[in-house]
Amino acid sequence: MASRKTLLFLLAVFSEFLLLEAVIINSSRGETNVVCIEAARNALLKFRDGLKDPSGRLSSWVGTDCCTWQGVGCNNQTGNVMNLDLRNINVDSTGDYEADVVALSSTYLGGQISDSLVDLKYLNYLDLSMNNFQNISIPSFIGSLEKLTYLNPRGAAFSGMVPPHLGNLSNLRHLDLFAWSYARQSCQDSWATTDWMQAVNTIPSLVELSLLGCQLSTFPQSLPFVNLTSLSLSHAGIKGPIPHDAWRNLCNFEILDLSENGISSDEGIEFVHGLSTCSNSTLKELLLRLNRFRGKFPESLGHFKNLISIDLSDNELSGQLPDSLGNLERLRSLDLSSNLISGSLPPPIGRLSLLEKLILFNNTMNGTIPESIGQLEGLSYLNLNLNSWGRTISENHFMNLMRLRQFQLFLSPTKTKQPLTFHVRPDWNPPFGLKSVVIGNCNLSTAFPAWLRTQKELTHITLKNVGISGIVPEWLWKISPQIEHFDLSRNQLSGKLPNSLSFSSSSVCSMVDLSSNRFDCGIPLWYNLAYLFLRNYLLSGPIPLNIGELSSLKVLAVSGNLLNGSIPSSISKLKNLEIVDLSDNHLSGKIPMHWNDLQLLEVIDLSMNKLSGGIPSLICSMPSLFRLVLGDNNLSGQLSASLQKRTGLLYLDLGNNRFSGEIPYWIGENMLFWRRLRLRGNMLTGNIPEQLCGLSHLHIMDLARNNLSGSIPQCLGDLIALNSVT
Repeated sequence: MASRKTLLFLLAVFSEFLLLEAVIINSSRGETNVVCIEAARNALLKFRDGLKDPSGRLSSWVGTDCCTWQGVGCNNQTGNVMNLDLRNINVDSTGDYEADVVALSSTYLGGQISDSLVDLKYLNYLDLSMNNFQNISIPSFIGSLEKLTYLNPRGAAFSGMVPPHLGNLSNLRHLDLFAWSYARQSCQDSWATTDWMQAVNTIPSLVELSLLGCQLSTFPQSLPFVNLTSLSLSHAGIKGPIPHDAWRNLCNFEILDLSENGISSDEGIEFVHGLSTCSNSTLKELLLRLNRFRGKFPESLGHFKNLISIDLSDNELSGQLPDSLGNLERLRSLDLSSNLISGSLPPPIGRLSLLEKLILFNNTMNGTIPESIGQLEGLSYLNLNLNSWGRTISENHFMNLMRLRQFQLFLSPTKTKQPLTFHVRPDWNPPFGLKSVVIGNCNLSTAFPAWLRTQKELTHITLKNVGISGIVPEWLWKISPQIEHFDLSRNQLSGKLPNSLSFSSSSVCSMVDLSSNRFDCGIPLWYNLAYLFLRNYLLSGPIPLNIGELSSLKVLAVSGNLLNGSIPSSISKLKNLEIVDLSDNHLSGKIPMHWNDLQLLEVIDLSMNKLSGGIPSLICSMPSLFRLVLGDNNLSGQLSASLQKRTGLLYLDLGNNRFSGEIPYWIGENMLFWRRLRLRGNMLTGNIPEQLCGLSHLHIMDLARNNLSGSIPQCLGDLIALNSVT
């Protein structure tokens, strides 16, 4: 016991030392008291010369004072270079994976790592993360940087062996060997898994270790458990059980992340039970999401009284939540989403006064939400979506939720004997100030809820299928400039819509969905929207001639209305358009000729209208188009040869029109990935070409009600993906 106290005391003293060092380190954005040492400047210049820097991130590395250079931090008393922070400047995710990859690849550093870094005798912080060093090895001389306390090469496309010289870094406290990178390097091609664990195991001061993405296959038993308090083995390919011998070594951990592995069945539950037997557990974060834990929710979880964060999402835990969760009085985040948990939320949950996030969406919880949830005065994010909650929600459920900013209660779309009903006074003034409210598939109110008017910071409003009727209040339209997501679909709302509005310009994903209501008007011109859904109600009149002004639109979906007139040519100005759905209306005239500027367009659905003429040749010039649905119109002519240029097409529906001529043979030669071909109800003649047998991915082929002759090719029976032929 004495030795442990001594160790903790020394660690505390060392932490204070690091804090003092941080105070006197000068960053490139601050004021310098001394210029950098010439030897350090020369070392950095030599290091820079070995790098590839296509975006000019190191353009500030000029002049005599290297302490003012981007990413360089110095001790402002001695001028010694202490910090070298060269992580990719575009590390913040936008939520769009492809966009993130593009952003990162535009600002990466690459090339070679010069051994001149050895001349930085006082360097204690080195971050090269999320760059692209194109599978070179971590240089062995890194092990000579004896002052290093922080080393982060994560996601920078290093590979090969982790140099055993890392064991020489006796002061190293943080090591991140995250294997995967935005350069699309695979984990299997990253760190070799034979000797590197031995190198890591010899680092005596190591406190934080991340091996995210390293393919380990089994839980490592030889980690340096003496000082280690934080371990991330997320997405590390661990299968099977965690050895019992490792459990006791984890008792002193503060952070344990085993997310996205293959720990399965009862093994995961047994592991949690085993950890709970630690006599003095210091565990603060337990992250076990995306495994295959199966079985009754572990009641023993309530024994971890120091826990701050729990993530058991995306497993197969079942049964009811135990009352013992109320013992976790230090808990700030609880994520149990995407499991099979049933029953009610236990009333002791109200004792978790520090809880900030409670996430239970996508379970099978079919009981009640206790009023004690209103005692969670620290709660800012509450997500109860996709369950089958019953009975009522009252003002008491929100009594002390002053900090609540995001509230989500969108029930599973299943019929229940006693659907959830809100019971609040018409003049209720909630204690919270929401930014996001999501309520769906329950009984909210017959009139538009007046309490929403008290929420001045709303950016996200979803009230879908909640039984509200009447007109949308004027005050709601006035706050449109701050709204990013607006969904009032599947209600009984009526009246007119404002002809012109501007929604939030701060989001590239602003969305409005007013489908399945009773509005009586034309298509409004609402600006700054990426997604506009106005399906299945009483929209009438022509599509506005200046629809092309809505330049930010990605999706325009107005099917199932009473729109008439022609499709305006200005639709070709919507250069960000990805999906256009004008189906099931009364549109007439010809399909516009000019589509070649719509390079992002993926889906065109103009079916069930009264369109005439042929298929414009430029409609097939769009490189992203994979679904073309023009069925149930009055289109005519022969099947355009321009269709064969669109080899990426997967779905083609030209049924119930007046097309004539023969089925072209090139359909079976060029369109090898087609999933659906519908040509029924036309005036096609001739034989069914045998080339159609080349459509090996075809699921549905419908050629019925034409004037075809000859025999049906026997080879069509060999299309194993085919589900339906008519």
